[in-house]
Parts: sequence; C-alpha cells; structure tokens
Amino acid sequence: MRSDDFTPKHPPSTDSLRIAECIQLVFVCLLVLASRLRPLNRTRRLRVALLAFVAIALIAAARFSAHWISPLASSILRDWLPAALMLVPYWQLGQFFTEPDLPSSTAFSFAGSESSPPAPELG
Repeated sequence: MRSDDFTPKHPPSTDSLRIAECIQLVFVCLLVLASRLRPLNRTRRLRVALLAFVAIALIAAARFSAHWISPLASSILRDWLPAALMLVPYWQLGQFFTEPDLPSSTAFSFAGSESSPPAPELG
C-alpha cells in the first residue's frame, strides 16, 4: 500500500466541531459556570477559568491545524486531543474540593451499611 491511500483527498472540514470536541467544550464551560455559582475563593475560580481557556484554545488550534500541518496529521490530532484534554475537567473539579463534606460523607456511609454484606473476618 502506498501512503497516498491513507491521505484524504480533500482537507477535513474546519466548519464543524467533532462530537468529542463539543462534549469537552460544554463540560469545561459548565464547570466555569459552576465555579461562579459555588462559594469558591477568587484564586480557585481563576484556576477553573484558566484551565477552561487552555482547553478551548487547544481545541480551536487543532480545529484550524489543517492550514499549517498535513490533513492526515490534523485529523489524527483532532481525534486524540479530546482524550488528552479529559484531564482538564478533573483538574477543574479539584478546585471545588477544599475540605471534607461531613454531612454528605455521613449520609453515604449510612446508606451503604444496611445493604452491604458483613465483612469477612481476618485472622
């Protein structure tokens, strides 16, 4: 097989976002909105917003990358970038946790105690 067989005949369209890119953009933007609604200090809100900005900028750069790299390389970049950017929402969510939430942890610990089987004895 020749390498020409794998090269798209037409450059990929930069008019639309791929589904994975849309999911990523919506997720990071919702977390920015949530940071505005939650009682977070200014530094944490800024971190959430900056992480969202980085994700948005990288997706935009990948979307228009067909203009400066080959269409095949651009397509591969756009396929794999959302997978790499899935770390960004985890980092954003980390800004929401400042201390243990005792009422929630107590409710979760009691909810599972009745239905869970007894622990095996060690020894």
